[in-house]
Amino acid sequence: MTATVGRPGVMPLWRVLGVFRTTRLPAEDTGHEAELRRKVRAVLVDGESPDARTAAVIALLSSSGTLPALRPPLAWSAKVRERAKELENGSWGAAAVNTAVTRTAAAIAVSSAAVSVAVITAVT
Repeated sequence: MTATVGRPGVMPLWRVLGVFRTTRLPAEDTGHEAELRRKVRAVLVDGESPDARTAAVIALLSSSGTLPALRPPLAWSAKVRERAKELENGSWGAAAVNTAVTRTAAAIAVSSAAVSVAVITAVT
């Protein structure tokens, strides 16, 4: 993502992949993010019992493969991975996300193959 300079007083435009324009609106109060990160760390690293919301967030992060991108990073260990997978397997939402991610990846692979075949066929 790269930022482009906008007019004074206007939020900067961001380009995703150099093509798509998007605007970022920073939160005025980031306390909720810090609290959620603290809860996730407490559950995964310290072994605390999660509330329903925290368990769902951890399960979704784990099933989508984005838990390692959490900042600041967790102290990864086998215990942390096992705890995240335990919460993932116990959450109905995580299974749905995992299925959706798998199906999306498969659809992208199939469409890429179809386009490749079409291009090769058109060229020859």
